[in-house]
Amino acid sequence: MSKPSIFLLGFMIMLGVLRAQDGPPPQRKEAREAVKAYVSTNVLPAISEQRYKLDAYLSADEQTSLAVIRAELAELKEGRKVKRQEKRAAFKESGERPVPTEEERAEMKASAKTLRLLMTRAWEIADAHEAEIETLLAELAPQKEIWKEGIKSILKDYRPDDMPERV
Repeated sequence: MSKPSIFLLGFMIMLGVLRAQDGPPPQRKEAREAVKAYVSTNVLPAISEQRYKLDAYLSADEQTSLAVIRAELAELKEGRKVKRQEKRAAFKESGERPVPTEEERAEMKASAKTLRLLMTRAWEIADAHEAEIETLLAELAPQKEIWKEGIKSILKDYRPDDMPERV
């Protein structure tokens, strides 16, 4: 499994925790930034190291395929980002939520299909190396608990005083 896949999964879980918090938006934004900083300094280096270890198990063809997949995913992500920014600008300008045209809907559907095909190709490679990936992830198990506690601590620091603590 590639570095972005593992990181993205963990990061989406943490963002979900942040979004579930009550409190004024600036506080959530500060908490999100603090978690992002924590993840980039503590989690990403360890995951990167494991990814480089995984590269030793991949054939040259698989490494080439993954490089192509990563490039196509980055391009797709950038295209989606541009479209999202355009929609936000249109919303700010008109004050009304823009309704997608049939052409835009077809484009979104094609984009989703492309993403699905890319991820399917990546998962085929990951499935072929499942045992190696499991071994590399098991090496991170002790650190995962430390990271989880670190993120909980950060979230606790940004929790409003009147908000009850979650278990």
